[in-house]
Order: sequence, then C-alpha cells, then structure tokens
Amino acid sequence: MIIFLSVQSHESFIGINNMNGLESKHVQCPCCWETFEAIIDCSVDEQEYVEDCYVCCRPLVFHVQADGESVLAINVTAENQ
Repeated sequence: MIIFLSVQSHESFIGINNMNGLESKHVQCPCCWETFEAIIDCSVDEQEYVEDCYVCCRPLVFHVQADGESVLAINVTAENQ
C-alpha cells in the first residue's frame, strides 16, 4: 500500500524550521494509520531512507523530494511492500 501525503509545515515544533535545513512534517503510517511527526532533511534533493513508525515501531520507507529549502513531497510505504 502506498500513501501520498500533502506536506504542510508545522512551524510550532521547537527548534525545527527550514532555516537550519530541517523541516517537521506530519506523516501517516501505512501500517497502523496513526499520524506522527517526522523531521526531514531538506538539504538533500532526493532521498530514500528507513525510519520506524513512532507508534507501532514497524519499519517505513520514506521517499522524500526537497528543493534545498523545503520539502516538496513525501511518500511513505511499509518496508515489506
């Protein structure tokens, strides 16, 4: 199952904003459907990495596109798919 999410900044997260190359985004786990906050590095244009869901602890693959200043798109899938 593939989840496509629109990205919206969460400006109130303490110390995380695009001035330091990091952006806080809410993502939804495709396994447990819970939403959690992920910290994304905007300095890399395209990246793929595995991060565990903060709720169910299952491994998730993050596919991220950024432009050096902000996140353009995030695609989160379960690692076993």
